This record gives sequence, C-alpha cells and structure tokens, in this order.
Amino acid sequence: MHTRFVEHTLPNGLRIVCEAMPRVSSAAIAMFVQTGSRHERPGEHGVSHFLEHMCFKGSHRRNCREINVRFDELGSIYNAFTGKEHTVYYGWVPADRVEPQLELLADLVRPALPAADFETERKVILEEIAMGDDAFERHVSNFLHHVIFEGHPLAHEILGDRETISTLPRETMAAYARERYAADNITLVATGAINPESVFAWAARQCGTWERSDSAAARATAAPTAAVAVDAVAGVADQPGCEVPPPSHSRTTPATSRHRRPGANGHPSASAPFTPPAGDFTAPPPAGASQPDSPSAFANPPAGANLSASPCAAAPWASPSTPAGASATAHAPSLGRIFPSPPPIPRSGVRSLRLPQFTQQEVMLVYPGPASGTPEEEDIETFASLFGGHNSRCYWNIVQKGIAAGAGAAWLAYGGCGAIVLWATGDPDRSTEMLSALRKEARRVMRDGFTSAEVQRVRNQRRMQLALESESPRTRVMQIIDDLETRNAPRTVGHCLAAVDQVTPAGVQRSLRKWPIDGEGLLVTVGPRG
Repeated sequence: MHTRFVEHTLPNGLRIVCEAMPRVSSAAIAMFVQTGSRHERPGEHGVSHFLEHMCFKGSHRRNCREINVRFDELGSIYNAFTGKEHTVYYGWVPADRVEPQLELLADLVRPALPAADFETERKVILEEIAMGDDAFERHVSNFLHHVIFEGHPLAHEILGDRETISTLPRETMAAYARERYAADNITLVATGAINPESVFAWAARQCGTWERSDSAAARATAAPTAAVAVDAVAGVADQPGCEVPPPSHSRTTPATSRHRRPGANGHPSASAPFTPPAGDFTAPPPAGASQPDSPSAFANPPAGANLSASPCAAAPWASPSTPAGASATAHAPSLGRIFPSPPPIPRSGVRSLRLPQFTQQEVMLVYPGPASGTPEEEDIETFASLFGGHNSRCYWNIVQKGIAAGAGAAWLAYGGCGAIVLWATGDPDRSTEMLSALRKEARRVMRDGFTSAEVQRVRNQRRMQLALESESPRTRVMQIIDDLETRNAPRTVGHCLAAVDQVTPAGVQRSLRKWPIDGEGLLVTVGPRG
C-alpha cells in the first residue's frame, strides 16, 4: 500500500502527523500526549492515569453522558490508555465523520475535572489498585520495575499507590493537566481516508487557541490554585525523573505491541506472562455523571473568539527520519521535568519478594539492555521471539519438558534505558531447575546463535503481521505513535518491512554480544518461596 506522511505544526506547537491510506473507507484519529507515570513528581504518583479517567467525565462543552453518547453517534470505536511515557486517546470512524471525531477528541483532552466526579473516580481507582493485590502478574511487574529502577519514577506503578491517590488534591491534577496537556506536548495523528489539508484546518479551528507549555507554566505560577499544587510537590528538583524526550511506543495498543517488555508502558509482551496493571487500558466510564460543576483545568475560549488559523503548506517527509522543513526545537516532551537518568542496572545480586498467598513462582534473570528506538530493535525482537515465543527454544526445551509452565525473554525498553529479562514461571519447588534451564539456553544462544531457518521464520511472521496491520487505520495510528515516541518520525510499512528483511543470524549475534545474557545477571524471584 503506497502512503506518504504529511506533517504540520500549529503556531502553539501542536504537532499534526497525517498518513492518507488509499482504498480504505475509515479513518483513525488519536491525541498522543507525551506524559505518563515517568513524568510524575512525588505526591503525583498515578495522576496521569487518574487524569485519563477524568477526561471522560466532562469538558466545558459537554458532560460525561454527552461525551460518551457522542462517540456512539459517530459510530466510533474508541478508547484511551496510559503508559509509563505516554497517554493516548483515539477514535476510529467512517471517512465522513473525521471532522466531528477530531472535534470530540479535542474537547475530551480539555477536561473540566468536575469535583463530584473527581471523588467518585478516586474510589474507582482505589478499587482497581485493591483488585491488583490478587493478580500475581501485577506483583511480578511492579516488583521488577521497583528493583531495576529503584529511586526513579519508572519504578512506580501506572495506577499510582493508595497513599497518593487517596490524598491527591484536585488542584494538583488541574496544574498537571495544564502543564502536561499543553499544545506543544501533544501530537495529533490521523490515518486512513483523510485529506491532510482538511485535518490541518480542522485542528487549527479546534486546537489553535490551546496554550503552549511556557504560557501554561507562567499562568500556573500566577494562579492561586496552582500554588497549592506547587506546595504539594516541593523539592522536586532533587528527584529523579525523565531525562530524555521520549522518542515510547512506547507506544502501541495491546493488539499491536511487539516489544517483549514485562509491563513496559502498560503493554504486555507477546511471549511473556506479564500483564499490565488493571486499568492501564481504560474503557470509557459509564454515562450518567453530573455536569461539570467546577472550574476547568483549562480556560474556556472567550466568547466569539476566532478559532481558525491558516495551516502552513504541508511538506512530505524527505526521508523516513528527516521531515522536510521540520523544526528541531518544536517538540519538547519533557516540558521542564528534566531529571537524572535511572541508576545502572545491577549486573549481579538477588532480589526476592515473598508472596505466600500464591502457588506459582517466577524467576527472572535481568541484564542491561538497549533503550527504546535502538538500531538493534529488530535484532532484539528476533532474539526474544526465538528464545521465548511460539516454537521457541524455551518452549521446546523448558515448557514442553515440564520444567516450567511458561518461559521466555522480555525486552523492557524506555527512553534512555532498557533491560533484557529472561523469565520462567511454575512450581515453586522447581525454582532451581527453572533457573538452571534458563541459564543453559542463554549460554547455548550466546555460543551457537540461531540458524538461518529460525531467523527466516521470524521474518515471515513479522512480514505477515505488518501486512495485516497496514490495512487498519487504527493499527497504523498506534504504529505511528510508536515511531514518533521512539524515533520522533513515522515510518511507512515499507520501511518497517525493509528493517525486518535486514535481520540476519549474524546481526542478532552481534547485538547479543553487545548486550550479553550469559553472565551472572541480577536474579529476581517472586512467589511463595521468596
């Protein structure tokens, strides 16, 4: 399918990326907000996910019921999700409803944060957190992140914790929304049966008056309510946080994610048993909530304001990585929250979490790995598939031999940091045997590599996956968001296929020599044996 990308940036910094897809009769629109749990300061843990919930509770134009009914009136397939480094809102509609879908999404991300619904939703999220106490996979993912990224915001769960959610002031969320949902921290992505010039014009009308991050920060400093939020997070200058502009997929929905990352950005692995915390992928709340009854996190547009603006001339991408005429400083995802990098991953040691209420044991070997957007991406993905996917080394040599119920490899990748995790889960009494089997397979791979036939099998699977995904505007939106987060530029399906075709056994082996998995590693174990 021949496509091209066209990009435009509004004067307020809102980035718009369009991909017109021939021979489709639908279109997908997404608001990609470059903020997640990684960008939360002390006292804010869980605010990104909480805010995602509140966006469906009403704006200054619509109440909760009107928002949700309007999605159905458009025939939209829609949802939202929060990750470690992003929050995404999207809708997939027939081609003749692109403009009203864009208008609705633009309204959605300017929430009023009605006070009554704020307290109701607080209870909903506390219930989600409580439900997670019964989910073994959640304990595994949370403890793994805590061990690897101790003292860094990446260690915190996306849902937040009971203490911060129970005490989070509405004013803190309002200040966070003004800062993190600023125009220059959002990218509007449109794919399918669209006219890019029309999308630019519609976006200018609906989003052209949104404030930039510098304007929002200045207003927050002067606003009395913002002072409450600042006091609540005093001392953050000495706290760790996001140190690099997220390129992170991170980046895609569960249906399209292919990064083998346990709990990474809220996306499950294709081969690992890890699942995202409950509520990461949030269905819209039920209709019937009250009308917004308190000031919005965002100023209402003045009556009679001119919301239109003339879009600049669209420029096609000159290359898959360099947009023609793109501004090098137009997008600043960290928006003033620039902190030190996470600490280095320990190369040895043991960390354990004893959970006597469960009957299974998880053993993991953790090694330093590449960050998201690495040139070795396809090599690492190929390794993860062949080591622990369907018909993999672990499947035939560990699972089918009854040593473990499941085993494989996961790539935990974020902006500026990453890890490779070898894992096995099963009978607690066989923990030592599971660990020995993992080490044996890792040594074999490092010594002998993979065969050409094995690598070709993965290439065939990836090509088929990409071909199927290229036919869906919704899936393409998520792929583009993944690319924007990891590379700051989208790739055509053809470029993705070319990257897959370049994978060779020798290339995979070179990447594994750069990121070896046969050393002692950091042993992490979760279960009744501790």
